[in-house]
Amino acid sequence: MGVESHNANFMALCWVGFTLTSILFVARCYVRIKRHFLSWDDFVMLLSWLLYLAAVLITTYTAHIGGWRHISDIPPERITHIVEVILLNQVFCILGQTLGKTAIALLIPRLLGTTSKWRLVVLYVNAVIQFCVGIVCALVTLFGCTPVKATWEQQLQAEGKAHCIPAESSYAIGLLQCGKSENAPFDGQTTC
Repeated sequence: MGVESHNANFMALCWVGFTLTSILFVARCYVRIKRHFLSWDDFVMLLSWLLYLAAVLITTYTAHIGGWRHISDIPPERITHIVEVILLNQVFCILGQTLGKTAIALLIPRLLGTTSKWRLVVLYVNAVIQFCVGIVCALVTLFGCTPVKATWEQQLQAEGKAHCIPAESSYAIGLLQCGKSENAPFDGQTTC
């Protein structure tokens, strides 16, 4: 008990990152509007940015209710709610990341100009696969257990009152979504 909380440092990191991203996003939109050059990638990126905003707000709420501390420093009656909020936040993060990658896939042909048809096919097939994997990952994160509340109330699993997707399967889907396998060539780096 009494372990120092790093909430302030964590929140500063989240909000500085969001602020920098927001500045870049607004600058991008400003230039596109001035040039009358808005396209689908801009609207998809806007949705991604809104999901990022939601994730940062939920992260702030999680810190406010006692999250981001060692579990021994959290009152037992709050743990379930904190885990529930963190899992919900993961869905916003997954969908935001998925839409961000989709926006980049929509932007690339505009940057390349005329290019061979097979490159566009590879790009769009990869983007569709990434999008589908992101949706599956979000669904597994949120609905990986029956009943759903067993996802954050793990004692239901221990009591045999719930059935959940095996942790290995959920982990494999998460790795696939993060870019550690088929997605790595698409975004050029590991994102998780």
